Amino acid sequence: PVEIEKGEIIGGFAHTQGMQLADKVVDAVKSGAIKKFFVMAGCDGRAKSRNYYTDFAKALPKDTVILTAGCAKYKYNKLDLGDIGGIPRVLDAGQCNDSYSLALIALKLKDVFELEDINELPLAFP
Repeated sequence: PVEIEKGEIIGGFAHTQGMQLADKVVDAVKSGAIKKFFVMAGCDGRAKSRNYYTDFAKALPKDTVILTAGCAKYKYNKLDLGDIGGIPRVLDAGQCNDSYSLALIALKLKDVFELEDINELPLAFP
């Protein structure tokens, strides 16, 4: 076999692991280091011409974090998006059926920030 890729991808941010980052994430939001979260869950397809999520991820400001669940991540999780204070800019909860973890993380953030409504979070669904 011929190696076609190499590198490292950090994943495994379902709700249990995500909650362990909660204090760090809250501090980053309060300090302004993280301005917004983008939930990018779903599929971009295998065809090279299907690159909506890849292009979107490339265009995001450096003070944003992608919360992902689904195979679309395979199009952009290899991009060098870096981290914010040690928090990866792509927090991968798993596959589409793991979107529940993203909902739990959002609900936890709502509680931590003492918000009345989850819609008050700096959260977008492109």
